[in-house]
Amino acid sequence: MRTHIFFLILFTLSSCRIEYDNLVNKTWLPIKVEDFDGHINDSALKLYALTFTDSACLISRTLGTSLERISKYNLTNDKLELSDELGSGIVDILKLTRGELKMQFDSFNIVTYIPFPDEKYKDQTAAINDQLANESWYLKGSQFDMKKEVLIEFKDSLEDRIVKPPLRKELNAAVIHTFENNYSDFHLRSIWGVNYFDNTNIISLSELEGNGLNSTIIITEISDSLISGYEFIDGDKSLIQLSIAKTNFDQINKFLLKEWVLKGFEEVKDEYGEYWSSFGGVEKGLKMDDLENNKISLCFNKNQLFSIKVNRDTLTHGTWRLSNSGKLIELTSRYLEDGHNLVRNHFLTMIKIDSNQMKIFRRENIESSEGEFARVKFIENYEPAIDDN
Repeated sequence: MRTHIFFLILFTLSSCRIEYDNLVNKTWLPIKVEDFDGHINDSALKLYALTFTDSACLISRTLGTSLERISKYNLTNDKLELSDELGSGIVDILKLTRGELKMQFDSFNIVTYIPFPDEKYKDQTAAINDQLANESWYLKGSQFDMKKEVLIEFKDSLEDRIVKPPLRKELNAAVIHTFENNYSDFHLRSIWGVNYFDNTNIISLSELEGNGLNSTIIITEISDSLISGYEFIDGDKSLIQLSIAKTNFDQINKFLLKEWVLKGFEEVKDEYGEYWSSFGGVEKGLKMDDLENNKISLCFNKNQLFSIKVNRDTLTHGTWRLSNSGKLIELTSRYLEDGHNLVRNHFLTMIKIDSNQMKIFRRENIESSEGEFARVKFIENYEPAIDDN
């Protein structure tokens, strides 16, 4: 009887040891996050690779940065207890094999991992960073709608983005624009980083606020105008390609520097209407009559100041910036209400421009009733204003 019990205990320990050996001394890459109903969840957990050591330490690496966080772990059956100076918690292991790890952090974050890819690339993070920073690149093969053109403006700093330390030293700002029919109506403020880990060059890209985007791209090839790699989208490997956006920035910027008057427009129909109240009456709105009777003028000056006027009366003013792709103009207006600074930030898509004409797309606030606005899309044609002097 004792012999039988001994072999039973030995078999049980051996089974646990096999699972333990599958877990440790390797790095696990997250490839999918889902909730308890199987719906895909674009969680920030997609940005963290996990390494379990045989000394009961868990190293969590923030991909796209050099940041590491170390905690202790204890594996008991299918429960993984994690602890560090901030506290402790228990994670359920739903599946563990040599090629797959599936853990449930809570009912909305069930993460599937695979062993980190066995790559053999040299460190090219400096070159990648230099190529991306302050340039615009088209992205193909991403999780965005494949029918749309995706343009990313990479910045070389965080600018005014609010990011907690120590990531403030690791990340930069980016703006993602998606184009359809040659204009953009979607702009996502993001942060990006690049690092070298385990013989692999990695770019991370995530939404600044919320969890609408959390992406890590493993780079396989770079050149002056093309960066290739792959990422995992909903658990499947997807090829990624970044190609630099070529433009004549200086020429477009030179054409812009004048006052432009509206000569005609067409409304872009949208099945989804948006209505809301203004900033407590601080912000003025356009009326359809202003467009129909060509009462609008836009002025861009060399000091990066702009104004929008209706019948020569200023509707709004602020600062402007031409994107490094030359395809977008960013307008920033500031208001003061009840001691609070309010900021309105929006984009114009540059469809066409030369010294005699400018064609733009914009989504504008149109006053539909007193104190209420509708967000309407337009393609507008402008000509230079006639100098009365």
